[in-house]
Amino acid sequence: MSSPALDPVVPEEMVATTDLLHFSPGRWAGNLLLISGQTGVDEDGNVPKDIVDEAVLAFERLRRVLETAGLTTMDIVSMTSHHVCDVTTLQTWFAPVRDAYLKSPWPTWTAVGVASLADANARIEISAVACPPKNLGG
Repeated sequence: MSSPALDPVVPEEMVATTDLLHFSPGRWAGNLLLISGQTGVDEDGNVPKDIVDEAVLAFERLRRVLETAGLTTMDIVSMTSHHVCDVTTLQTWFAPVRDAYLKSPWPTWTAVGVASLADANARIEISAVACPPKNLGG
């Protein structure tokens, strides 16, 4: 993938949010794709009641940004997840969802417990850094 440095990556379904909130879902920085925090909202902007469903939607939104850039979840090299919950429980409910989207070689991962997110109803936000395989030198 040869994208001009600093080009934004905006899936069609995220254009309105980008225009309203003035941030890009993804942005190329040289050979790296930086992905803004993706929350688990449905097509109407609603957060599901079940936190596992919310995690699935967050990963789906992350996947869409990657797909728009011509990448896949296998290109993620680093991930940060923010959670409005007890992060000591993540291995029981979040890890199985994560593992459905990510495979070995595993990206770096930092999980952070927070008091709230920008969307007051959201409990999960995932940001990531991805790199096309040809740029990893392997």
